[in-house]
Amino acid sequence: MADRLAWESKGLVHFFSGVLTGAELLSAIEMAHADPRFDDAQYAIADFSGCTDLVVTQAESDLLSAIAGAAAKSRKETSRSAFVVSDPRLLEKFEHFIRSPLSPSDTRIFSSLEEARRWAMRRS
Repeated sequence: MADRLAWESKGLVHFFSGVLTGAELLSAIEMAHADPRFDDAQYAIADFSGCTDLVVTQAESDLLSAIAGAAAKSRKETSRSAFVVSDPRLLEKFEHFIRSPLSPSDTRIFSSLEEARRWAMRRS
């Protein structure tokens, strides 16, 4: 797994590639959430279009949902979260995450970074 975090003026884009495990994803998310800029981010986009596989257990998926939900509730401002998933084999795993009652309510899946960015940057 390789990842790169790009902070932007109003949010962040986290790029992932290769085979990604639940432990690696948890570590990457914790690092982003620990950055002081995260509190003011209006959007967070996780781009998984470079991933070839996602190896996540049910327990890890539930924990990821809980962490994301808690982070969303602790922020000063309402924000949007988007996933970019281009591999249909991985789509079901991300749909499970979004359906979790622990996940942030304003989270969507897109097939391209451009679509995700347009939606995430649009204010309700």
